[in-house]
Amino acid sequence: MEFGSRPTTRNLLISAQFLHKELPLRIARRAIELEALPYGLSRKPAVVKVRYWYLDSFRDLRSLLDIKDKSDELEFTQMFKMIKVNVVPYDGFGSSAVEERFGY
Repeated sequence: MEFGSRPTTRNLLISAQFLHKELPLRIARRAIELEALPYGLSRKPAVVKVRYWYLDSFRDLRSLLDIKDKSDELEFTQMFKMIKVNVVPYDGFGSSAVEERFGY
């Protein structure tokens, strides 16, 4: 799909619909991966915190109904921005636990 510098309302709607279905799956997988880390890493406070943020984001995304129009797309976009602001910068906490454990 081509967006360019001026995406159409239709393209934004299609993208939001795709992300609405795909993001919860990816977030759930990530939370499961964090839970399954070896060597007790999944119990490290930083990893637990990031995992809970993923689970909260998953719940938030699943709470939205299907995206049918521009208003739904805007609501989804606002939620997506909050998830990005709240979770993505702290995702590195988990890798710092690995560094701490193995001295990387």
